[in-house]
Amino acid sequence: MRTVKTSGLSFSADETRILFTSDASGILNAYEVSLNDHTQRQLTHSVTDNIHAVSYFPDDERILISKDHGNRENSALCVLEPDGKEISLTPVGEVQLIFHRWSFDGLSFYVSTNERDERVYDLYKIDARTFERELLYGATEKYYCCAISKDEQKILFLRSTRKTDSDIFLYDVPTSEMKCLTPHEGDMLNCLPVFDREETRIYYVSDSDSDFRHVRRLALASGKIQCIERASADVVATCFAPDYGRRLTLFNDCATTLRVMIIHDEASGSVARLPGYSQQSITSAIFSRSGRYLAFYAEGDRSPGDIHVYDFEQQSVTQLTRSLAPEIDPEDLVESEIVSFRSFDGLEIPCLLWRPRETRRAPALVWVHGGPGGRMAKGYKGRIQYFANHGYVVLGLNYRGRFRANESRFEMPQMFTPAANCSG
Repeated sequence: MRTVKTSGLSFSADETRILFTSDASGILNAYEVSLNDHTQRQLTHSVTDNIHAVSYFPDDERILISKDHGNRENSALCVLEPDGKEISLTPVGEVQLIFHRWSFDGLSFYVSTNERDERVYDLYKIDARTFERELLYGATEKYYCCAISKDEQKILFLRSTRKTDSDIFLYDVPTSEMKCLTPHEGDMLNCLPVFDREETRIYYVSDSDSDFRHVRRLALASGKIQCIERASADVVATCFAPDYGRRLTLFNDCATTLRVMIIHDEASGSVARLPGYSQQSITSAIFSRSGRYLAFYAEGDRSPGDIHVYDFEQQSVTQLTRSLAPEIDPEDLVESEIVSFRSFDGLEIPCLLWRPRETRRAPALVWVHGGPGGRMAKGYKGRIQYFANHGYVVLGLNYRGRFRANESRFEMPQMFTPAANCSG
């Protein structure tokens, strides 16, 4: 269970290093890893407060970090100079911070904070040289910034009433007009909008008229909406490379419980998946500024989340980090099986099954995960691997409901000795 936890991705200006967050020191700190020799360097050395790596500056060696003073799940944005000097950009205290992205010219970046009013988030533009702040939007309601146009004249916001109901709004900066782009009745999820290259259309995720979330495209002038990407699974997000040459989509595959990444070539229209990840989930990904590289996290039953990089020119992929405890041999870990059983009313209940490597009758555990937003999916689970390694069968249950069958029927194999029947 002594696994290093990593998160966050940002390419350096010369695209030779990746900035990320790791708890290898015992607490969260900022690190960087080299694409060439895979060596890591710790950039911050906090021993009390969690520090999250945010981003490299686009044209120099400075980095942005967020510091959680007292580990109270609040954050202050800071600049870390190459000589180790820190400059605070936002107040320390009961403040929540959201870093959005850099401007297209790399001379400024956008941040939302609730420092003025803890109930809402104001949007600021911060100069990368002077650190002066300019208020772009003073919030009066709970709008969350999603995208900003190149000329900063249009901003896309999200407003949610609950987890299953949300709308996308377009804010016109010169006129201060806020317009709803996705009006509807009843519960409908519309979220994660991004502008296309020309900024005349937006791409977003929706579950309109569907059991699954899919990608839609909306023309800003006419309001015309098209469904452009759909699968028998929930789309998690879609985004463009900085040069708009490629678009990637992440979705949860119901049949494998994996998170899959699809890459669209905008010029040719071709669609591809990275080879070699049939047993791993892609949990997050970013393109480098030039569009040559794609960095992403991949996680499987026998491998915790690690940073990988795909080189589009060389058509090669490289793993940069190793988060599994070095004392553990991955060959001693087990892959989960996708199974199901029929409940009292005939509904198939999807499950993941971990079997010990020794095939014999064994004690069993029914693993009930938390909710209501989670799911039992393939991925590294130290406790379950510990039990499987010690001779236990583990059956992980998922919710009743949507499930695309591509699994084996679960008929209580001889090695499985249940204490009682499951009714679902």
